[in-house]
Amino acid sequence: MIRVYPTATGRIIRWSESDNAVTLERSIHSPSNFSPIADVVGRIVYYDDQYIPEALNDMIWYQLVAQDGKVIGPARIVNLQDKLAEAMADRIRQHVEGFGVPIAVVQVRVGGKKCSRCFSTSTNKTVDRMCPVCYGTGWEGGYFEPVFTKAIKVQQSERTLKSITPVVQFPNASVLVLSSDVPVSPKDIIADFQTGGIYRVQSVKETIERNTALSQTVIATLLPLEAPEYSLPGLKDYEYKLENIPGSKAQTNNWDPDVFLGNSIKEN
Repeated sequence: MIRVYPTATGRIIRWSESDNAVTLERSIHSPSNFSPIADVVGRIVYYDDQYIPEALNDMIWYQLVAQDGKVIGPARIVNLQDKLAEAMADRIRQHVEGFGVPIAVVQVRVGGKKCSRCFSTSTNKTVDRMCPVCYGTGWEGGYFEPVFTKAIKVQQSERTLKSITPVVQFPNASVLVLSSDVPVSPKDIIADFQTGGIYRVQSVKETIERNTALSQTVIATLLPLEAPEYSLPGLKDYEYKLENIPGSKAQTNNWDPDVFLGNSIKEN
């Protein structure tokens, strides 16, 4: 199933990992004559800002082509040019841009080529959470290229966490608010350029108003300094301020990789 939400500058398209999508296609005005717009192998979300609707009621259609050739969709979105929703999204974006800290969002791979170094065909799982090739994901490369943006850090408290998500008591949990222009999903990572810390996304709550995506509230847990994600291409060259990271090596000797990979989530 495809879910499509407009933002002030484009459209967020989400689907399920089990769809095994290979190609995302788009059609304007009718559910036919689709043209491919992106290779989406290993992805579960895409942000389309390539097409600007020309008319008030322009219809935009999306569909996915799966690995086995199956077509998923189509899903339709109508450009209603909701000025109120657009103004709300713009206000949030400006607030985040003005008061946020610089970060990078790095999407995790959920498909593609299986890791040649650590993936076990007998168990169908990765056997090395610290693998320098797949970074514990089981897929070659582990992650896509980082996208640089900003986020506002929310003052953390147990009450705040519970009000945002049923997931509680994550080690070193942080709450971040992002605009909707850089979609975030669980198990993605976020690099905080203010402190040098790298975080695993555990939960994402999208704020949708008037069928428009306005913002994302993210709960993320700090990865220990031993985690291979600190050496990801595109992130490893920035200056780490290790003294500012509360999850330093001394405090994470007994860390459980499954917790940081989102596999041991506790609920109320």
